Amino acid sequence: MQSLAEALERTKKQLNKSSINCDICAQGDELRPAVARCIECAEYLCNTCDKSHGRTRLLKSHQRVKLTGDIEKDSKIAIDGLVQRNIDCTEHNDQPLKFYCKTDKTIVCRDCCITDHSGHSCVKIENVAKEELRNVSALIGLAIQRKDLLEKQLKNSENLTDIQGKKLQKLLSSIKSDRKAKITELERYFDKLESGAKEVHNNTVKQMKSQRSDIELQRGVTESTLLHLTSLQKHGHPVEIVTSSADIKQKLQDWSSMPLSVDLKPHLNSLDIGTYKPGHLDVSKLGQILTFTDKASDKTSATSFQSKKSLKLCRPNVYRSEHLVAEQKYENVISDICVGENQNILVVESPELQNMLVTYVNNHRTLNKKSTKKINSDGVCTAKDNCYAVCDRTYKCVAIYNENLVHQRNIGNFQDPFYICMNSAGELLVIDSAAKCVYIVDYNDGSILATIGDGILNGPSFVTNNSRYSVIVSDALTDCVYMFNRKGDLENSYGTKGSGNDQLDWPCGVCTDSLDNIIIADCNNDRIHLLDPTGRFIKYLLTPEDNVKYPYALAIDHNGDLLVSTWLSGDLHFIKYMAYE
Repeated sequence: MQSLAEALERTKKQLNKSSINCDICAQGDELRPAVARCIECAEYLCNTCDKSHGRTRLLKSHQRVKLTGDIEKDSKIAIDGLVQRNIDCTEHNDQPLKFYCKTDKTIVCRDCCITDHSGHSCVKIENVAKEELRNVSALIGLAIQRKDLLEKQLKNSENLTDIQGKKLQKLLSSIKSDRKAKITELERYFDKLESGAKEVHNNTVKQMKSQRSDIELQRGVTESTLLHLTSLQKHGHPVEIVTSSADIKQKLQDWSSMPLSVDLKPHLNSLDIGTYKPGHLDVSKLGQILTFTDKASDKTSATSFQSKKSLKLCRPNVYRSEHLVAEQKYENVISDICVGENQNILVVESPELQNMLVTYVNNHRTLNKKSTKKINSDGVCTAKDNCYAVCDRTYKCVAIYNENLVHQRNIGNFQDPFYICMNSAGELLVIDSAAKCVYIVDYNDGSILATIGDGILNGPSFVTNNSRYSVIVSDALTDCVYMFNRKGDLENSYGTKGSGNDQLDWPCGVCTDSLDNIIIADCNNDRIHLLDPTGRFIKYLLTPEDNVKYPYALAIDHNGDLLVSTWLSGDLHFIKYMAYE
C-alpha cells in the first residue's frame, strides 16, 4: 500500500509536467526522460538505466514496459503495474510469492512449496484473493451505508440543537415576562427558574455535542476505511488482499452486528420546570419552594427540573421481575423499598423473620447485592446527602445510615416508628403505629413539627405526600387512604372496603410520581391504583391478570418506572407506565 501511495503521488506530480523523468537519475539530481518502467521495482527508467537494468543478473528477469509518451497512458501503465508486480519471498529472494498453503494458512513461493510445505495443499494466490474480494465488496457496501447514516444523524443533531435552543428562548421569554409583574419577593424564585433552565439546556447541548463528536469520529474512521478498501479492491495485489483478510473479516463482523441507528432525541430534555406555568404562579406554595431550595444547599440538578409535560401515561407493562428473598418456612417479605441518589435500590427484607437492610446495585439487567445490615425495621426512605432514614423499632427512633449502610446518627424518640418518607421541604414524615398518627419531624434535630391523623387513623401503614396534600397515608384497618393538609385537617380520602371501583382491601404502599399522581398498592385485591394529584381515580397500573400477588411496598426509580414489592413471594417488579412524548 505504501508503493501504491507513492506511485499515485508521483503520477499526480508528473501529470502537471510535459514528460516523465527517470527515477534513478533523479536521485543524482539529473533529469532524463524515461522510456520504460520496471514493474517489480515500480520505477521509471531512462534509456541508459533501462539497458543497465536488462544486463544486471538479479534485475534482468524483471518485467519492463516501454512508455508511449502519452502522460495519461503511461500513468495508467504505472498504476496497473502495481497489481502485476511480483512480491518476493523473504526466505527465497529470487522467488515471487505465488501460492497459498491451505494447510498452514500462509502465503508461499514455489521453493517453499517444494521444501517446507511439501505434501501440503497449495493453490494459486489469485484464486484465494478472488474469494477474499467478496468480503471486500461486502464491507464496502456496509461502509457506504454507515457513511450515509452518520451524515443524516449529524444533520439531525444540528436540527435538534436548534430546537433545544428555541425551547430555551421560549422559556426564558416566559420567565422574564412574568417576572415584571411580580414584587421583590419573587426575584429569587425567578432567578432559580432561569438558572435551572440554562443548566438543563447546557447539560443537554453538552450531551448532544459529545455524541456529535463521537459520530464525527466514527464517520472519519469509516471514510478512511472506505478509501483503503476501495483502493484495495481496485489496485490491491492478491498478497495484500489475503494479508488483510483477518482485519477485513473482523471489521465485517463488528460492523454487521453494530446498530447503525443512534437515537439523539432522548438527550432533548424539555425545559418546562417543575409546576411552573408561564403566566401563572401559585403564591401559596412559593414559601415551601424557596425553603426547600435553601435546605437543599442551593444545589440544583438537571433531573430536579425534569419536565412534566414531556411525560405522558402509557399502557402499563411489567417488564422486569427479580426474586430477592429466598424461600423460607414462614413468609418471603420485602416490606419497603427506596431508590438512592446513586440509583442503588435499598429494600427491607425479612428472611426467617429477621429484618435486613439490603442495598442492590441496579445495572438495568440484574440486581447485584452491595451491602447488608441486620436491623429491626420495616420502613426506609431516601434522605439528604445520599443517606437513608430507617425506622428503628428496637431503639424507638429514626436511624440515619450512609449509602454503605454505616450508621451516622439517630433522630427523635417514638413509641413504635413504623414507616417513613421525606417531603419536598426536607422534613421526615414518620408513622407511629402505637400512637396511630403521623409526625412531621425536623431532619436536623428530630423535633416534632406537627401531628397528623390523631383520632382518625386506626392502622396507618405507609405515608407519602405531594404538592396538594402534606400527608397521604394508607390505613390497612379501615381500607382507606387519607389525605391531610399541614395543619392536620382531613381534606380528602379514597377507598372503602371491597374489590369494586374505588374500593380497597388492605391498602399498603403509597407513593407519588413526577406528575404528582398518587399510587396505591391494593394488597389483597392484587391491584395498583393510579390517582390524579387531587385524589381522583385514573386507571389501574396492575390487575389480577398481571399475576403479581399481594403488591406491598412502592417506589419510583430514576427512570420514572414504578417498583413494586410483594408480601409472600419476596419479588420485586418493575412497571413502566409513563413515556416521553
